[in-house]
Amino acid sequence: MKKINMLRTLLYTSLGGALLLGCAGTTQLGKNERDNATGGASASEGGSSGATAKPDSGASSSAGSPGECVGLPNAEQVAVTPRSNVNIEALALKFSDATIADQQVYDRLTLDIDKIMSRNSDLSDIHYYAPDDGKSLLLTVDSRTISEMTAGTYHAWDCLNETYGKTSVRFSAGPTNMVELELKGIYNILKLSESYADLDGVLSASQAQSGGDGSTICVTQQKGTWHYVFDRASGDCVAGCTEHEYHYFSTTAEGLVTDHGQPSESEVAVFASEEACK
Repeated sequence: MKKINMLRTLLYTSLGGALLLGCAGTTQLGKNERDNATGGASASEGGSSGATAKPDSGASSSAGSPGECVGLPNAEQVAVTPRSNVNIEALALKFSDATIADQQVYDRLTLDIDKIMSRNSDLSDIHYYAPDDGKSLLLTVDSRTISEMTAGTYHAWDCLNETYGKTSVRFSAGPTNMVELELKGIYNILKLSESYADLDGVLSASQAQSGGDGSTICVTQQKGTWHYVFDRASGDCVAGCTEHEYHYFSTTAEGLVTDHGQPSESEVAVFASEEACK
């Protein structure tokens, strides 16, 4: 059964304003490990909720200035996000190869879910329970880097910030130097965190907002047929919901919606699995 139990708690202590980070279920993936697994390219999403970076080189942080931006989405690609339905956009990221959700996937999900809900208004309160908000990043950085960031002299992140539309930044210096970024659009934060973790002076990058459990929409693609299980969950969802009421539908590429009612145990095992629902 599905369980989304990545809990992140940001606490500011009353003494010194230090920021403490509590994280459960987080696995950090280093740059060398990603390179070994992918032949030098960034790894795709799959179990990691953050990324660690190379050790501090002590060099100047001017690399990555706007004139050196490569391999990033262009302005036209970024302009599509955030879309009108950010919840379905977050769901579409599950089935998209890039940092930005694929438009065809988003359109198909929107059409299917709208049709299902229009015929089953009692399900209108169920939405996809995303693993994060799609726009917030938490960085840990070395002392030199946070000093440069707060002074406005750190330029290694300029390309990423300008491309993905940084809207706000919050600094917290201390034993662990924390930087929280909020971006304009909805992105695959796991993939995006790898790009930030590769920056000079950045020690790790991960989701800034995540955790909990709740009702959700589980989706499985089988060629042209897509399977949807609407999971109305309850019972101690902070720790992991214990009660589930399932409603199962399938759709075709031609737009035909089939209501299968309550799924069987074998159907739940496939179409309401942790993989289908996360």
